[in-house]
Amino acid sequence: MKKVFLGLLTISMFTACGSEQQSDNEKSGTTDSGVVDKIQEGMNEAIDTLQRKGGKLADTLKKKVVEPVKEDVKKAGERIKEAVKDAKKNIE
Repeated sequence: MKKVFLGLLTISMFTACGSEQQSDNEKSGTTDSGVVDKIQEGMNEAIDTLQRKGGKLADTLKKKVVEPVKEDVKKAGERIKEAVKDAKKNIE
């Protein structure tokens, strides 16, 4: 997830910098506030996208992985309890 975020952040920075024409001030090291605004907008979009995708991913994992595993563990626990009861009966 961090790699995706960093990739989107890097792309947004290159896009923002590439769309602006470099002036003499920018070549000397000073930045235009428009570039900073575009970078910030790109970061905000990336964060929003990751939050939406992360929520969907969490829901999918819960539905497809966590819930079935819980059911399997519950069934296994019941089988173990039955086996313990049978073992106790056989011992007595």
